[in-house]
Amino acid sequence: METFTRKKPTNEMLAGEMSLKNLVESLLPHAVIEVVDTNLRINIKEALAKLKKIKLQFQNNVGAPK
Repeated sequence: METFTRKKPTNEMLAGEMSLKNLVESLLPHAVIEVVDTNLRINIKEALAKLKKIKLQFQNNVGAPK
């Protein structure tokens, strides 16, 4: 959950009885945008470009035909 929320269990907003798990449970499924770190979202064109770059690097490293 820390990876997706970019919050640590020691975050000041998680004081008292509120835990990271409780926070996520209280916001899901209606407020996903409040839970997920916005820096994790990329559009499909960016994802495809990154995957193609990874594929080319892999092929270059193993000597596979392009």
